[in-house]
Amino acid sequence: MKHLRYILLAALMCTFSAQAQFTPITASEAHAAAQTSAAEKLTNPQLLGTATFSGEFEVPNFGQISMSFDISNGNGTLWGFMYTGTTKETETDTTISYVVGQILFAPVAFEVDIASLLPPEYVNFLAGPLQSDNWIDSPKLAENLRANNVLSTYLTSNGNPDAEAVVLSEVEVSIAPFTGTLWQAVWSGEGSDGMVCYVHAETGETYCESIAVGVDSDFAEDVTLAPNPTEDVVIVRGNIEHLTNCYIINASGQKVATVDASRLHNIDYGIGIPVSNLASGMYFVVLETEGGRALKPIEVQR
Repeated sequence: MKHLRYILLAALMCTFSAQAQFTPITASEAHAAAQTSAAEKLTNPQLLGTATFSGEFEVPNFGQISMSFDISNGNGTLWGFMYTGTTKETETDTTISYVVGQILFAPVAFEVDIASLLPPEYVNFLAGPLQSDNWIDSPKLAENLRANNVLSTYLTSNGNPDAEAVVLSEVEVSIAPFTGTLWQAVWSGEGSDGMVCYVHAETGETYCESIAVGVDSDFAEDVTLAPNPTEDVVIVRGNIEHLTNCYIINASGQKVATVDASRLHNIDYGIGIPVSNLASGMYFVVLETEGGRALKPIEVQR
């Protein structure tokens, strides 16, 4: 078996040199190969995360490698994995990373320095070990992304671009309706706003929002929502004098409540938005000005 792996690895290296196409695979299929390789070098290896990107990447000793994620089925050309653990040889703590590609009908993992390949904005990929071992596989991820109305509209309007990055990592700060182990998919938005989607790694709950390019959304730091949680109404107060639009969306990005334009600048008393007709759950108040767009979470409880 070990000889077969060496043969496959040699074939894989030749394939890189020839820039041939790999057979796309799911994240879990690639993970199995990476986990086996990590277990050979580390005691109790812990997964820091996995990622795939779209585009050409220069990998030392292998040249240009093409990577992509197919949102129609959740397959990736190549998947990167990073582990932390104690080396079996020296018993020191370290990290080790692999890129997995499928060739000759079998996933093959080879060791690379993924940290040097990652775009700077995805350094949080290295944040900490995943707290969940039961993360949904990439085909389910793709299914949930396709079902999101906000993302569907964005992709249709922008010619169905490839995701710039798809990352599974541990998120400790509240950047979405949830924290913990999350899938994140990012579209860069050339010529328009970009898009980011967060998918809970266990439940599959999905939230997508646009990424404003070159605008300032810091005004929302001085905006408050109360009461929160709420049953009947939420009052928006604070830095609202420059609002051009205000509405509520659900976790799927669907608009569920709007504010009449004549009520946007009620600085003295705030903006009251009725929510009595909404089911219990997580929602977002969308605040828009000429210079930015921001979202503030609210919870409706019955």
